[in-house]
Amino acid sequence: MQGTYVTPFQDANKSGPWPHDTDPVTGDSNLCWAATAANMLAYGGWGVGVVENDAQAIFVDQMNPRYNNVPGFTETAIADYFDTYHPTLNYMDYYDVAGATQGSPSLLDSLLAEGRSLGLYLSFTTESGAHALSVWGTVKDPASGLYTDLLLADNEDNAIQLVPTPVRETNHGAYSTWSLPTYWGAPTIGFVDILESATPGVTLNQVWTDDIPPISDALAAYLRDYYALYPEDTGVTDAPITGFNGSPLTAADTGHDGLRYTPGPNVADQTPGNGIDELVPFSFSLPQIAGRSIASAELTLSLTPRSPALATDVLFFADNASRPSDLFGNDILKDLALDVPATVTLPLNAMPSGGGLVDLRPLLADGTLDVIFGDDALIHWVALTVTMFTELPEPATITLFALAIVGLAAARRRAGPLPTQGLAAGSLPG
Repeated sequence: MQGTYVTPFQDANKSGPWPHDTDPVTGDSNLCWAATAANMLAYGGWGVGVVENDAQAIFVDQMNPRYNNVPGFTETAIADYFDTYHPTLNYMDYYDVAGATQGSPSLLDSLLAEGRSLGLYLSFTTESGAHALSVWGTVKDPASGLYTDLLLADNEDNAIQLVPTPVRETNHGAYSTWSLPTYWGAPTIGFVDILESATPGVTLNQVWTDDIPPISDALAAYLRDYYALYPEDTGVTDAPITGFNGSPLTAADTGHDGLRYTPGPNVADQTPGNGIDELVPFSFSLPQIAGRSIASAELTLSLTPRSPALATDVLFFADNASRPSDLFGNDILKDLALDVPATVTLPLNAMPSGGGLVDLRPLLADGTLDVIFGDDALIHWVALTVTMFTELPEPATITLFALAIVGLAAARRRAGPLPTQGLAAGSLPG
């Protein structure tokens, strides 16, 4: 799965396959809204008792017995949970709503990066009814920078998983709305439930799996400068850049001229794409972390070594203009077995470097990381995991004011009890 998402995400599910348990008292077929609330409460550390960090247990043990399988709103379940288990707190100090014209993928990205949990209210356009579920991340096209998918945890699918689901913007002139055209019923996002976390810290992950990895302008410029500054370093200047799984790259693939895409004279005897004497560049972009205080960061590589013990293989970074001679990661990479697939996690806050350890977290200060792997392995996929410190939550009506999405929840509160909506069993196929 490719994209940017938070961990550990929560994914409570209804019982059994669709149409689930339809019993009017003990069933859960209409409780998508309660399952979504359970995810938000568990992720945010609001759970109480043995179910503290387990959304499924919150849903089954603390919500299902309460609601008699009736449709409703996610906000109702959150409010009831606070009234029952946090009676000294006003849930409205930690909760708010973004309306249909505000629920853009970029806003979802920002809110998740700040440690908030989110629930989507989906209103079907080709079928009757509505549905509530959780969103924990997004997918962007590295080339265009446009959002292509939301990473959804659906209480209908009886699986703990994130499902990439295409998202589309519809421009209405003065405003836009967002829809999920391939999801059943082609729903639009009606509104977004937002809940602050009770505990500090948020972990973001960005994963690249496509054979053509993203290569930033900064990384391409670094390589061109390297060729000019160190022409004698044939391990870089003659080694062609390749994609994941040995995929050949061209300027048309990467969008960058002036890079070496074919073997130079000193490695001309090598077979392109076999993982030997090749460089694999890739870039991460997490603008949500720029300027944030980072607790820890890890770079994970899925790879297959293609020379006996990767004695000389290293990582180097455009962010600090490092060179292969800095030996970043070599202390770990050099012990991997030939032609045996492996997954290696390298701590950026304690990166092995020539027998010592170097803190590379400052490289993430601008929210980017530009990496080159050299030079004797097939890279299959890569991931960057960043855990940030966050403040304990302030009241949502203060922290969300800057996002200009305050007021919808307050208007509901003035209007009195929430009506139930038709989140009916039978609205969704299994």
